[in-house]
Amino acid sequence: MIIRPLDKKDIDTYDNLCLRFGTIFNSSAWLRIFNDVQIFGIYDESGTLAGGFHLFSRKLAFFSVIRDAPFTPTTGPFYDDSNVTKHNYRLNLEKKIISALSEFLTRRKMSVISLSLSRSVIDTQPFFWQNFKVIAQYTYRIPLAPTEEEIWESFSRKKRQNIKKVELDFLTI
Repeated sequence: MIIRPLDKKDIDTYDNLCLRFGTIFNSSAWLRIFNDVQIFGIYDESGTLAGGFHLFSRKLAFFSVIRDAPFTPTTGPFYDDSNVTKHNYRLNLEKKIISALSEFLTRRKMSVISLSLSRSVIDTQPFFWQNFKVIAQYTYRIPLAPTEEEIWESFSRKKRQNIKKVELDFLTI
């Protein structure tokens, strides 16, 4: 994998990949809000754009800092893994991308690098190999698709009884 600043000719492709595999916070429209953000492309061996990420760089006093852009929950990366059918190949692809990212960040020679990676990144081992300090943080996602009835039915009988008892005591849940 090759990481380099996103070519202007690839912005439309980047945004299409972002719609499918990233978030609104990775889109070029969102990132144009900030002056100090640079978008990078993740290119495969044939030179085809496969994904991307962004970096927000600042100079604070005597320190050069890379961190998440303001109001932006993650930096990325996101990448097209739609052609990967086997789980172990998907893990191998992720390892290649994360390894390339960690090596890329090591070459940046910054004083401080503090990034929140995409929630899809589960293996940060390449960052350990490059002597980064990795602090795991978790986001729990609860699907909102079930109806209130479906959620109620998914509770155990005992939990439903406890909730009804609390409601009888004039408390609202």
